[in-house]
Amino acid sequence: MEKGVNFENNSGIFTAGKGNKELKLNNYQWQALLAVANYNTSKVENMLGMFYKTGYNAPNFELALREKFNTSNVVDMTGMFQEVGYKSSIFTLSLGDHFVTSKVVNFAGMFYKAGYSSSKYTLTLGDSFDTSNVNDMTRMFQNLSSLTSAYGLVL
Repeated sequence: MEKGVNFENNSGIFTAGKGNKELKLNNYQWQALLAVANYNTSKVENMLGMFYKTGYNAPNFELALREKFNTSNVVDMTGMFQEVGYKSSIFTLSLGDHFVTSKVVNFAGMFYKAGYSSSKYTLTLGDSFDTSNVNDMTRMFQNLSSLTSAYGLVL
């Protein structure tokens, strides 16, 4: 049996602020948790708001999802990264090549206001980011950092 935390349709699990009572994380501890955790997400179909406001007040935000973060059965990623790293000066979000989205139908607000206040911004979607079955991309990239035009998005 693989060690780690098993999630099944737990939307908002990493929500910042008062929603973190179950995990008892402050605004900075989440970064260490995400860097070392071995999550089994292979059965998850709904990641709606999963990282909502994670690292909202962190001075620097960096999240690189590893190959163990399995999204192959997910159909809803609405607001998944909404307002992550909102007040960060340096924002880095790398989904990696194992972030499979071939079954996803809803990306509404997925990156809404992610890294909003950043002076250095990097968003890398990876090679497995597939939008062929998506029905809704409403506000998917709305209100990202104003520097996205200078630093760009790696799509």
